[in-house]
Amino acid sequence: MSKSFKLCLLYLILITWNRAGHAEGYGIIALYILGLAIIWSTIGKLNFWKKRRIFQCLPIISLIVISIIGWFNPYYRSVSVKDLEELEFEKTVLESKDSNKVEMVSNAFKLILNQNTEDPSTSLSLFFYFKNTYLDRFLPNEGDSIKEFFINCEKKIKLPLQKLLPSCTINSPNNLKRIYFFSFNLFIGIAIFYSLRDKTDITLFLHLMVINCLVLCLVGFYQKINHQWTDDYLEILGIWNAPEPRYYFSTFTYKNHWSAYAIITLFFAFYLLRNEFIKILNNGTNIISSKIFIYLSISIIIISSSILFSGSRSGTLLLILSFIICSYEIYKSKVNLLKFNLKYLFNIFLFMPILFFLFYTFKNDKKFNEMVNNSTSQWQNLVEGKLPMRILFWNDTIDMIQEKPFWGYGYNSYSSIYPKFQSTEVRYERALGLKNAHNPYIPLVAHAHNDVLEFLVEWGFIGVFLIFLPFLLPLLRVVYLSTINSSSITGWGCIVFLLYCFIDFPTRTPACLATFCALLAVTFKIHSFEQKDSQRF
Repeated sequence: MSKSFKLCLLYLILITWNRAGHAEGYGIIALYILGLAIIWSTIGKLNFWKKRRIFQCLPIISLIVISIIGWFNPYYRSVSVKDLEELEFEKTVLESKDSNKVEMVSNAFKLILNQNTEDPSTSLSLFFYFKNTYLDRFLPNEGDSIKEFFINCEKKIKLPLQKLLPSCTINSPNNLKRIYFFSFNLFIGIAIFYSLRDKTDITLFLHLMVINCLVLCLVGFYQKINHQWTDDYLEILGIWNAPEPRYYFSTFTYKNHWSAYAIITLFFAFYLLRNEFIKILNNGTNIISSKIFIYLSISIIIISSSILFSGSRSGTLLLILSFIICSYEIYKSKVNLLKFNLKYLFNIFLFMPILFFLFYTFKNDKKFNEMVNNSTSQWQNLVEGKLPMRILFWNDTIDMIQEKPFWGYGYNSYSSIYPKFQSTEVRYERALGLKNAHNPYIPLVAHAHNDVLEFLVEWGFIGVFLIFLPFLLPLLRVVYLSTINSSSITGWGCIVFLLYCFIDFPTRTPACLATFCALLAVTFKIHSFEQKDSQRF
């Protein structure tokens, strides 16, 4: 077991316990330092600097180069006090005879200016949000002074742009940290690929990842049982708040992202279970006598049930798809199914009481009723011609892509620029939600609920082609063209995760992205070992 292997494993476990990578403070600093140690231990090896290995790092190098160029080519800057003075903000507000307008605009620009130093991206997002809110709420005519002020202010903060080069929406120091974190979570796949020396390393790595997920599941169930609906209750490990207490599970702030992580881990377990199952059939031993088979089966049941009890509908659908894929892969594998007699079938049926208990408990859980009610409500809205909110987000996002299709707006720019393109339908629905909320809030949209579209917004078609496709295209070869089945199981796990990216944003949770890159690395490593084995014979 190499040093790089140990560091990668430690990182992948630590990031899940650190609020899935979203925590601030000492935890995130530890991850940054650990990331640097992994980079150093990987690139410090002489054999890493071979031409082929450098070529494999080109997508990440492209990401860094595009980000640096974009940093020096911003689209907007922050609104400053000087801008308000030059545009005669106070005079414009005082000229308005509507006290509601005065109060709304005054409070709006206080919030915008306060965010300038903390997070310029949020400041810009607030500017576009309040501009839209003013137009929707007051329906001003062409001569309205405040409306003209918003228009002139936008012109003032817009910067001259080199359209042929990558850009960013606005210079924000936080983006530098995010780009480093994002780049490393991609790089860890490369580090894992070269740190796995043999199949024993792969098996150990996958077992530890499954065990870690299993412990996280148990923590999630414990938190679910002992949850307290009080304002001062810290939901996640008693350390962190969950942004929305109804939607978190275990150390993950969002149930869909927990589901994405759990599904990745399930494919780790499927691979191990398949190998153990083949070993049992070939040796003619009893399933019950295999401790590894029992532990993996129970782990799969518990991890799968965590997706159900998290209340994730998309996760449940992809969980079903995952089991169908796994069953098909085992069926078409080179296993002598004639050896699978009634004795093995009876042993497998011993797990049925556990499954019946879990399904019965889930049927009586409030999450089940919530999932059914939400699905029924969505279906009724579709019948009435009312699209789900995320599809409205996707329509707005496509408009954003059409505006800057080649290089996009820069990494992590979606939330800051989205309000500029937000449709009236979305604004109306968000206003309804705000009206019915128990506590007032500003309904900013952070993500497109579609990672693929969001990456196209941020990186453009050129960036996506340079950064992501070099990692993903070889995956299709492993899954579709390979006749070797064990690598295709983990390869299908990658495909299922990518399908999730079309309906949600799991890569925005660092633990999901890093674990997906680990799954991709393991898939390619298994495939390379199997190719070597086939060449020997």
